[in-house]
Amino acid sequence: LSINFGPGYDLATNPDANRQAFADLTRYKLQLLLASIIESQPALSDTNEQKAGFRKLKRFAEKAIKFHDRGKYNVALNMVRKVAETAELLIYTEIPNENYRGEHLVRSSNIDFTYTESVIPFN
Repeated sequence: LSINFGPGYDLATNPDANRQAFADLTRYKLQLLLASIIESQPALSDTNEQKAGFRKLKRFAEKAIKFHDRGKYNVALNMVRKVAETAELLIYTEIPNENYRGEHLVRSSNIDFTYTESVIPFN
């Protein structure tokens, strides 16, 4: 799988534009992660542990976006990893046709990969 942003974004000839395009894509992925976390609130609202976990997930995702916007990609990546760690430990209430834990873990993993392979190496 490869991502091609089109003419003018080739890594070999314009690495800065390529990196910026990946940073923009990662910002979008962070927004989707946050939206997924917000959508998962019904699965994380039965117990005090779930409610606290939901708040942590949301706070980590919001901080990831904040640090990403400031160009602090390593710190944003750390926040994304905290989302994954928290999601891994939480017990989600089952909701038919939903897999919020899986979605949070997959989105976090994908963002982690994008940071480590396409955004941070160019710092």
